[in-house]
Amino acid sequence: MRLKQVHNFALNNNLNGILDTSLKLYIRDARSY
Repeated sequence: MRLKQVHNFALNNNLNGILDTSLKLYIRDARSY
């Protein structure tokens, strides 16, 4: 149970990081137009 929670937390963190990065890139691209 504990291990699963840690795994889910790591997975969510990773997804948030990816979304955050792509959002920043998207905003940066939108500004350059």
